[in-house]
Amino acid sequence: EQDVLPAQPTPRLAPDRLKQAVFDGDVAAVRQYVVDGATANLLYSESLGASLLFVAAQQGHAEVVDHLLESGARPDARQVSGCTPLFVAARHGHAPVVAQLAAVSSAEVNHASYAKELPVHAAAENGHAGVLRVLVQHGAILDRLSGVTKKTPLFGAVDACSPEAVEVQ
Repeated sequence: EQDVLPAQPTPRLAPDRLKQAVFDGDVAAVRQYVVDGATANLLYSESLGASLLFVAAQQGHAEVVDHLLESGARPDARQVSGCTPLFVAARHGHAPVVAQLAAVSSAEVNHASYAKELPVHAAAENGHAGVLRVLVQHGAILDRLSGVTKKTPLFGAVDACSPEAVEVQ
């Protein structure tokens, strides 16, 4: 007679795997983790205060961003430097994600980081014309100086040698 071992319970939540799924843009895995009870507001990095939504926005994973928003992720959550998911998506040139976040009322397009930099500065200084168009459509302020470079978005776009970004403004 053989001893039968009881079935091993499947771990309900594996935060590191959820974090990796968000980073990789694996929306199916993210959905499953949320169904299994993971919170959409889990911090990806405790030391940086970066949420799962922040990382999905930074990576440009629009489907993951959409699912996290639907699951209650806070689009206005700041990480330690005061940057929001919208800000980091703007910095990295992810226009579709910026549009998703700008459409959410609590994701303010003119929300400054602690260094007094706006998403429009981050987009302009990196030459992201598509992102600038989205931000302007949602009421981005274009005449405020960046707390970092002390330049308006227009001068940031000039410094980035981006005629397309200059034309948006």
